[in-house]
Amino acid sequence: MTALCAAIAAAAVLLLCLFRLLLGPTLYDRVVAANAAGLCIMVGAAAFAVLSADARALDVCIAIVFAMLVANVAMFKFSYAKTFQSAIARAEEAP
Repeated sequence: MTALCAAIAAAAVLLLCLFRLLLGPTLYDRVVAANAAGLCIMVGAAAFAVLSADARALDVCIAIVFAMLVANVAMFKFSYAKTFQSAIARAEEAP
């Protein structure tokens, strides 16, 4: 019963995160909303794992967390530097 309540709450918060992701005033708001949406998806997957009594579904949760980590680093790097290239690569291209 607790897992079902967690899944319902995660779905409700996911809707709010998607609203913030689409209508956020700044890029940082959108990045944080994307991170929160990923966490809601992970909570939903974990609730599904508990409801189905299948421990393999928790591996999906771990994969989601690692993918969110990489995506967050990329989004914050892009929002800071406006490019995905390293500073050394940008300095070599300058005339």
